[in-house]
Amino acid sequence: MSNSTVVYWALNGYGVTAFDLFTNLIILVVAVWIIVLNSLVLQSLREHKNKEATEYYIINLSIADCLTGVYLIYNTSYNLTNYQKISECLLRFGFGLCLCICSGMQTVALSLDRCIKIVSPFRYTDICNTRYVVIVTITTWTLSILIGLLPLMGWINPQENENTCGFMKILTIGYFQLLIVALFTPCILIVIIYLRIFKEAHRHAKSIASSGADSTTTSHSLKFTKTVFIVAGSYLLCWSPMGIVVVLHVIGGLDDYTYVERGNLIIYATAPAYINSLLNPVIYALKVPFIRTRFNRIFCRKREEKGRMELMKTVQTNDVGKTQSTNEKVVLEELQ
Repeated sequence: MSNSTVVYWALNGYGVTAFDLFTNLIILVVAVWIIVLNSLVLQSLREHKNKEATEYYIINLSIADCLTGVYLIYNTSYNLTNYQKISECLLRFGFGLCLCICSGMQTVALSLDRCIKIVSPFRYTDICNTRYVVIVTITTWTLSILIGLLPLMGWINPQENENTCGFMKILTIGYFQLLIVALFTPCILIVIIYLRIFKEAHRHAKSIASSGADSTTTSHSLKFTKTVFIVAGSYLLCWSPMGIVVVLHVIGGLDDYTYVERGNLIIYATAPAYINSLLNPVIYALKVPFIRTRFNRIFCRKREEKGRMELMKTVQTNDVGKTQSTNEKVVLEELQ
């Protein structure tokens, strides 16, 4: 890095370039939008009455996504200051990994909830009761926090200098192997669950077609299942790059790279994962009616007011038409 490209010098002799500033500005904007959109989802869900287990899992996922936005803001400040202290480094890594693992677990919980709803609709309320939701919520968050804090508890490579920070350098291969399990287990479970859902949905479709009946409840369940499927698919696509890089690191596929190059690679690979936290509320806004209504009120206020005015004109026109029709009928009766 030449001195001419450096905008200012941060801590530990790190030169911050114009590219660094531009990149972190984009990250900061994305982080703010992640927090704003997920906060709107949480507000919509808080006001929604008669919530099912599905909504509570979406709440958990939105909280994790919201915290991801907070994490990105903090990480941006680190990128522009380069404060290097191993304890801070481990806490920051642990926080990010905790949210990553929790997102995966909540996506599995969402998918399993939809599977139970489709496969055993009459037992759904008995199985997915309040106690079940609380147990799943506590278990997923506890496991996520525990796995995230393991490096801070001492599961790291010995370091000669306390003023150091490097994701690939500090964390052990054993911990990365645990991360592979934590990242890919949800992916495998999601695929298995949706294969089961599609099989059952196909059976439902054949049954309805043969009987000629129409089930509104089943149709609603399938629509919500499609929404969860999109969320799950988004998770798989966005987190796969990070998972692939971690696997390559564990099997020695990155041994020819320096620790700095490996760190840069993991940064690029996690970028889609953070975008996932921005996509989730957009998916809810497009697919879940009561969340879409709140988003429209805020982001499409002019269009909503225009639609309301057109609706009022239509109603008034209909009222006038009805009045004229009534008057004509009275005149005809009098003529007769």
